[in-house]
Amino acid sequence: MIFTNSYFRAFVVCVGLCISVVLMSFYRYGVDYWSGGRTRIILSMLGVSLTITIGLVGSFSRRTEKPWPWGKTVLACFICWLATLLLMAFFVSTFIR
Repeated sequence: MIFTNSYFRAFVVCVGLCISVVLMSFYRYGVDYWSGGRTRIILSMLGVSLTITIGLVGSFSRRTEKPWPWGKTVLACFICWLATLLLMAFFVSTFIR
């Protein structure tokens, strides 16, 4: 069954997080916020954090006897996703000016 696959569960949660961030920024800042090079930076940061989070959470969940429940997967994905986004935002603000 596909819903018991650890990587699929992490993928579903991370895609939900990315969609919620994009929709929230549309709601808060409007369409003008997504112009120029800012769009590439935001989407690339979301994509990289999505890939890292899926790999880490899926791997750790896969090593256990049975797959993590959805609640634990959501919590682990959120923590890992937020940590990678904060690290990337720090590096972008520090080294790219």
